[in-house]
This record gives sequence, C-alpha cells and structure tokens, in this order.
Amino acid sequence: MKILLIGNQDKNSGGPANVMRITKKYMQEVYEDEISVIDSKTINFREFIKEILDVDLIHLHELWNLNIIRCAKIAENFGVPYIFTFHGFLNKWSLKKNQLIKKIYLKIFENQIFNKSSAFHILSEEEFNEIKI
Repeated sequence: MKILLIGNQDKNSGGPANVMRITKKYMQEVYEDEISVIDSKTINFREFIKEILDVDLIHLHELWNLNIIRCAKIAENFGVPYIFTFHGFLNKWSLKKNQLIKKIYLKIFENQIFNKSSAFHILSEEEFNEIKI
C-alpha cells in the first residue's frame, strides 16, 4: 500500500512531526507499506497532484492549515481517500485559543473535514471522549 503523510515537519512544532516519523517507520517495518512524507508548509501542489495519482491513501496530520484543506479537496477530486489525525486540535483547550477564527474555519470547512474524510485517527481515549464528531 502506498500512503502519503502530510503535516508540519518542524520537530519544534510538537507532536505531529514525531507521530508521522513513528508512523512511517512502523508501517514500513510491520506492513512493508511504501510511505512518503510531505511538509505542509513547503508543499508544491503540482508535484502533489502528480504524486497522488499513484497513492492509495492520504493521511493528514494537521487541521488549522489551509494547505491541508487544499490537499483534502484535491484528493477528493482525484478519488483518493484521506484520513485526519487531529493530535488534540479539537480538544477544549485548543479550541479556546483563537476561538472565533477556529469557529469560522470549522464552519467553512466542516464538510471537507468531517463528512468527506474516509476516517479519523484518534490518538487516545481522552481525545476520543473530548471531540464530538
């Protein structure tokens, strides 16, 4: 299986970069999947479109980034399934930071995020209990 992981690769940004690194290593070792990683900050969308033509799944590791939404929309247009890992982005504490902007963002993109995504990867029971999908 060919999987494309997309998210912030800056190791100083916190958990998502580490989760992607660990996920890539695990999936390659255990399942022998072919895993590629794209940094959401430096993504080249022409190259992304070429790459997804040969991908089975796109795994998005960010939420508050328009490049991620654009990737989801492109994947949808090409019939490539995509999933989100939220990394706590929807917990109460996170949603209180820049609350108005996040409410507007979720209202605009909720269909792309929640209704068109093939699945959600929730990292803990606590996160599962905190989000309402």
